[in-house]
Order: sequence, then structure tokens, then C-alpha cells
Amino acid sequence: MTSAGNTSSQLPPSTADLATTWAFLEEGVDHIMTKLQTGVSYTKYIGLYTVAYNYCTSSRMHGDTAPAPGSRTAGANLMGSDLYNNLIRYFVAHL
Repeated sequence: MTSAGNTSSQLPPSTADLATTWAFLEEGVDHIMTKLQTGVSYTKYIGLYTVAYNYCTSSRMHGDTAPAPGSRTAGANLMGSDLYNNLIRYFVAHL
């Protein structure tokens, strides 16, 4: 059963931008921070992991061309920093 306002049931596409990706992840982080007693389902956990992984390993930084061998690691670090910065802002506001 899914409520009409629950966006966690549908993962953003693997090509989602930062705003879309963070909106999905923020809902999960907020659940963990404010409703941990209800637990996090395996499906929700895997969804959060998958969305973060897809964002960090996307080739968006390299345009429409395939990334050069070995460049995905550097790209993942740079892309991941956007998510970490949003997470830091979330924690500052939450605390």
C-alpha cells in the first residue's frame, strides 16, 4: 500500500539531475532521522542506495559521450560531493 504523496515507491531515472535525486534521497534520510523506530524496509534501503549509486556513477559530467577509462572514479567523487553537500545542509538544519 502506497499513499498518494509517497514518492519513494518510484525511483528517479538513472539520469536524474541533482534536484530530483536529492528530493528522493532527502525523503529517505528524513525517515531515518525522524522515524527510525518504524524501521527502513529492505526495498526502501536498496532504492536509496541505487539512486545514490546511479547519480554518482552517471556520465553526466562527460556529456553524451562515454567516459574515458578510469574517469568514472573521479567523476563519482565529484558528483558524490554534491550529494554530501546536500546531506551536510540537511544535518545542519535538522540539528
